[in-house]
Formats: sequence, C-alpha cells, structure tokens
Amino acid sequence: MEPGMSDVNGVNIQAAARLLGMGVHTLRAWERRYGAVIPSRTENGRRLYSENDLSRLRKLGQLVARGHSIGSVAKLPESELAVLLKQVASSRISVSFFEHERSSIRMADILSALRSFEWDRLHPLLIEARQSTSARQFVLEVASPVLAEVGVQVQRGLMSIVQEHAFSAVLRSHLGEILQQSVSARAPGFREKIVFGTPEGDLHEFGILISAVLSAAHGFSVHYLGPNIPVVDLVLAVKKLEATHLIMGTTHSPLQNARKKLEDFLTRLSQNIERDTSLWVGGRGLSRQKYNEFHPLFRHFRTLNELDQALEQIHG
Repeated sequence: MEPGMSDVNGVNIQAAARLLGMGVHTLRAWERRYGAVIPSRTENGRRLYSENDLSRLRKLGQLVARGHSIGSVAKLPESELAVLLKQVASSRISVSFFEHERSSIRMADILSALRSFEWDRLHPLLIEARQSTSARQFVLEVASPVLAEVGVQVQRGLMSIVQEHAFSAVLRSHLGEILQQSVSARAPGFREKIVFGTPEGDLHEFGILISAVLSAAHGFSVHYLGPNIPVVDLVLAVKKLEATHLIMGTTHSPLQNARKKLEDFLTRLSQNIERDTSLWVGGRGLSRQKYNEFHPLFRHFRTLNELDQALEQIHG
C-alpha cells in the first residue's frame, strides 16, 4: 500500500496532492474557500479524500488549467463538469502543455515590454498575472523565473542594468502588496511563525521577499525584516516574536573575503539562535560547510521549489 493510503476511507492530503499534481495549499483552499469537495475526517481531524473526491478534483484541475476560475466551477454538479470537460477534450492540446504555454506567454510579454522600454506595460502585465494565478503560483511561475531570466540577459549584454532596475522596482511593489494582503488576511493564532532577513552587509532582498510571499501563501505567520540585519538584532527579533523558523537569504560572491564573512555570520547566528528555532538558509551563496554542528535545526535550500516543498510538509 502506498504511503498516505488508507485501506478504508481514502488518502490523506499529502497523498491526494501528490496524486493530483497540485500543492497541498491549493487543495486546502479549494475545499475551504470554494467547497469543491468535503473530505471525510479521521478521529484526530485529518482529511481523507475518497476516490470520488479525487476524481472530482482532477476534473476541476483540468478546467482551471484551461482558464476557468475555481470559483465558477467548484460547486457545479458532475453533469455540468462533464459538459465542460467535453469542450476541453475537443482541443488536442494537452492541459499540461496549455499551462506551460500560458506561463511562457506571460513571461514573453513581460520581457518584451522590458526590452523595448515599454515600461508602462509592466504594471498591468503583472496585475493580469496576479489576477489569473494564486500568490504561490505568481512567485513560482512569474516573479522568480522572470527575475532569473532578466539576470541572465543582463549578464549576456542583452539587457542593461537600467532595465533590470526598472523591472525590480515594479516587481518589488507588487510583492510587497501581495505580502501585506496575505498578512492582513491571516487567521490569528497560527503557531508557526517565520522571520525573514539577509545577513549584515547583504542588500539583496528579492530572495527573502519572494520566500516571505510564498510562506504567507502557505498560511504561515510571516515577519519580514528586510535585508542587512546584524546577528544580534536577528536573535532579538526571533526571541521577541517567538518565531519557530528563521529564514535567511544569501548572495553568491566569487570573492573569498565575502564568502568568509558569510560563513562567520552564519556560524555566529547558528551558535546564538534558540535551539528550538529552525534556521533555514537559502541561495547559492552558501558554501558546503555544514552548520548542523552549531545548530540542530539548520537546513540549506538551493532553490525556491525546495522551500515550497518543505513548507507544504510542515503545513500539511
């Protein structure tokens, strides 16, 4: 029997998400906000999804991928879902291809506007992307990949620093707005609290800003401190906020002095942070040096997707 399977009532939320190819957060939101399905519960309150639940969710996922909003289809009877799915089947383009194509078109439009100095188009393009995706999808499928591609094009001389800064300014305002909306809508009393910052001297904030939005989208209580935070202030903030996690963003540098400075910073942080507070460090600026000897809950994430999976595991 597969992990997460029940021999009587169904599968738990992690197994359901894996079988459906969607995030746990999305699955939970479809149930709570839209009433897409009503799974049964175990004695301790854990969700169990039946074969019928999975079948219905799979159909809804196909329709959402084709442009239907979940709110418009979540409560439709099976007969109406079948009609809509026949219309989907009439197209020979697969759903997965359609999803990829839609993301590619968004990215191409944003890069085209940036490259041609039509910067007044950037804001409405990002608004459209936000309206047609969840906060989690926006950071994973729009913000992060476009930022990465802009960086590559600047390195190759295909874009200028000015164009990179123009996009960064617009994107930063959108991410800040999404984060504030998520914090304002957060249900009180959630135990898991995450503090975000970068080491003293590191002014690159996009990694932690995107990670904060992603964490808020997963339902965590988020406290965003911004970049360039000394060790003593980080330790104080974590203690006063009673944070369960501290997530640090780092920046890769080819300079030996910069790498040494980062290692010293993380060593001091690892030695001074509370033992029951998880210390997660993201980015490629971290060397292979292990900090677990200083802190038992130290963990390194090289990609945003790795962080996304870890957040799902905690909040599942």
